[in-house]
Amino acid sequence: MSLPMTQLRHSTHFSIGEIERNKDLLGAKIAATRKNFALQKAELDRLESAAIADMLLEDNECQKLIGERLGHDIDMVGVDRCTVPLGEDGTDGETESGISGREDESAEVDGQSDEVGSGSIIHSP
Repeated sequence: MSLPMTQLRHSTHFSIGEIERNKDLLGAKIAATRKNFALQKAELDRLESAAIADMLLEDNECQKLIGERLGHDIDMVGVDRCTVPLGEDGTDGETESGISGREDESAEVDGQSDEVGSGSIIHSP
């Protein structure tokens, strides 16, 4: 009777050892997967930060260019940037500089602009 008991005990220890080895192997795979995910996340975070920085730089350059074009268009019309009050009806009427609006020019109304006599279009930022 001790032989079957010894075999059972040996078989049980062998099975327990095998289960522990599988557990250790799976634990190592999980650790490697977590490390890989952390590296991928760090790379994605870096790419996201770089993309945001590029977008902000491009946006600033675009705003600068639009501002320069707007200033050029205003200069082409010959109107001082600081002295273009709108009349009650929303037209550019008589300005403080004494320049009166012509039929082929129109003023900015509620943030919208129309064509100006110079043929360019003024867009407000």
